[in-house]
Amino acid sequence: MVKNDLQVSESAIRALSLCIRKAYLLIFSPGLSSPNAYEYMQVTLSSVTRQNYFHSILNQSVVESFSTLAISKGVDILTSVNLSVDFLSVRNTTLIKVPNKLPLDVLRYEPIIFSSKNKIQQEDKIELSFIGYTLSKFLNYLPATGHVVLVDGRNITVKLSENIKKCLPSINLLQGWLTQKSNLPPVVLNKHCPYCEFQNICKV
Repeated sequence: MVKNDLQVSESAIRALSLCIRKAYLLIFSPGLSSPNAYEYMQVTLSSVTRQNYFHSILNQSVVESFSTLAISKGVDILTSVNLSVDFLSVRNTTLIKVPNKLPLDVLRYEPIIFSSKNKIQQEDKIELSFIGYTLSKFLNYLPATGHVVLVDGRNITVKLSENIKKCLPSINLLQGWLTQKSNLPPVVLNKHCPYCEFQNICKV
């Protein structure tokens, strides 16, 4: 049975690399989440990274909220990108325009995310791959690269094609949860547990 009101988000695919049970709960029971101090700190640091990035390009780039008009205008940076396709969704994503090498080059955009760390994480590559794959279904092209802005301001470029191939089995797994009967995975303790927003659920 297809669960039409549920979708796979970048937070769920990112969580899957840490814990399959967490990914399941983020899709089916997000209301059970109880963010702790660590989770709040990560969100805050990511927000600070984002603010610092936009402050740094304030007088260099045109920034607008996502719309077909903004795309047609070739705006440098698109914010508030919210798309849903094939049970996949991206929420409040940011896209940056790829510089044209030739005057007649086709206009293209790539995803950019903002980290709470000073070193790129495997979860960052997974999130970028998911966003790139989802965007490809809407934009009709696969972004060649994505970008991770670290908390210290460095902008790291990630090649997406190879990473998307690695990420596809995980995407297919989560999509399968929404199109057929699925059950909450069992508790498997790992090093992420003390920081997880669902740790109280797993203790029950």
